[in-house]
Amino acid sequence: MNTSRLLPSLGALLLGTIAATAAPFQAGQVSKDANWFLHADLDNLRTTQVGATLMEAIEKEHGRQLKAVKRMFSLNPFTDLHGVTIYGSGEEDKAVALIHATFQRDHLEDLIGASDGYMTSQHHSNTIHTWKDDDKKVQNGAFFGEDLVIISEHKGLVSDALDVLDKRADAMKAMSSQSAFMFGLINLEGIDIKGDEAKLFEKARSLQGRLFEKDGRLHAELVIEAADNTLARRFQKVLDGIVALGELANEDLASLELGMQTSIKDGTMVTATMSIPNDRMLELMEEAGELGDLVD
Repeated sequence: MNTSRLLPSLGALLLGTIAATAAPFQAGQVSKDANWFLHADLDNLRTTQVGATLMEAIEKEHGRQLKAVKRMFSLNPFTDLHGVTIYGSGEEDKAVALIHATFQRDHLEDLIGASDGYMTSQHHSNTIHTWKDDDKKVQNGAFFGEDLVIISEHKGLVSDALDVLDKRADAMKAMSSQSAFMFGLINLEGIDIKGDEAKLFEKARSLQGRLFEKDGRLHAELVIEAADNTLARRFQKVLDGIVALGELANEDLASLELGMQTSIKDGTMVTATMSIPNDRMLELMEEAGELGDLVD
């Protein structure tokens, strides 16, 4: 069997279902040079109503793939995947993924070793595996301990990630994901944004977002760090205005029982939280036929 064709399929499944993946965010595993990261928490998501529905949809749409992955890799994506964090400096197409999972390392190393173009190299005491996927793209990966896999198209990024994990390089400062099943941050001051969006984003220092479920509602929170209090108040007005415009444009929004709150903390931190009852959210997803789209 050609494992080089199944290996990228596993990677695509892992990254394609990231909204249904991971363990609590660990800032100590992310480089201080990262200007963005996206983390998801499957262990948390599994306990939510929305997550259970997503899992059911994924199994329905990708049941055969999931069975093939389980047979081939001795890994059940629904129970053995615990964490995925993707981060990068902001350079296009340059990112690294940290995948926490319960797996048989020896078995995976044997499978990777059978891939096209396979070779290994050493980075200190760690082995970096290099192979070609079915699109002839070079992939690089390394194991760290018995429950963490590092994957990137760039070997240098795998090496850098290993240095952070080995404490040879500095990690980002600690921060809490506050029990979110999806958590991300963009350091806008470190990323060169082009196009029409640049004018807006240059007024902010960073964007932080999280998704979580609480009291039977799905919550989406956005935190904008502004350069000063004047800009913070302007961002707050913009966010309030977006909601008002939405309500004017669609009278049905009132029936959704949406909750929206904005606030400013410490003078420059603008927080906007929108929530919707789980039942209403799931109804909307089903009516729009988007559950299948989310997992395709």
